[in-house]
Amino acid sequence: IERERERERRRERERERRRDERERERESEERRLSVELSRARLSLALARLCISPLSLSLSLSPLSALSSDRGDAGCSKLTVK
Repeated sequence: IERERERERRRERERERRRDERERERESEERRLSVELSRARLSLALARLCISPLSLSLSLSPLSALSSDRGDAGCSKLTVK
């Protein structure tokens, strides 16, 4: 009877260990997805900032916008890592 109880306690500890492990994996995945979402939002915000002045300057004076060096071209180099 004592051995049976010990076996049952070991099984219960193993179940708890697996449950804790799954919970840690789930939390880790949630953090990873949260970071990925933040990066995507930041990339989108940067893209919007770059597109707005560029499209505005193109509509106002296409030739000067294409030949200007106001930093609009630098937007293509913006990446979020």
